[in-house]
Amino acid sequence: MQTNHKQQAMLPDSEIIRQILDGATGLFRLLVNRHANEVMRIVGRIVPVQADAEDVMQEAFVAAYQQLAEYDARQAGFRTWLLGIACHKALKQAKNASLFPHETIDREEMENLPDADVDHLLDDTLPDRLALLEQAVTLLSPNDRLLLSLYYHDNRKLKEIALIMGCTDSYLRSRLQWIRKYLCHTIYTLERK
Repeated sequence: MQTNHKQQAMLPDSEIIRQILDGATGLFRLLVNRHANEVMRIVGRIVPVQADAEDVMQEAFVAAYQQLAEYDARQAGFRTWLLGIACHKALKQAKNASLFPHETIDREEMENLPDADVDHLLDDTLPDRLALLEQAVTLLSPNDRLLLSLYYHDNRKLKEIALIMGCTDSYLRSRLQWIRKYLCHTIYTLERK
């Protein structure tokens, strides 16, 4: 028995995937429609040029379609799996395009910053400090910007981010701590200029 379009749109991702793998390949369009906005939002944070971001999003959906038989729902939800593909494609594009500047830092000075000072500075809402924070964020690597975006903007849990980014949540926890110190150190450096 064939379902109509409205009924198909109500199906969970897992059922749509099962039907696609059983030969109803046209249903992949439902998954694209369902997840395109979120994929584009995440990709757009990494690849700032709209046309390039759209290309990356398309590449991500093509890769997801081609790898759909390999998807394992026990490992992650489809959305998380798809976002992982999209993030990897976007990060590759960003690295290839050299979109993000890198600045050398005094690691010892940065790592010796007290956590209380870091918290105080990053919680500061004065316009000058917020502008410096935005400037400091642009100096982060694409991976670090993605981590910040997923954690602070999207309020995702580290376990989900780890699945998306392909690493462990303990690594991400320590990386977030390093990023916070890096941002603080960079703001102090920019203020001295």
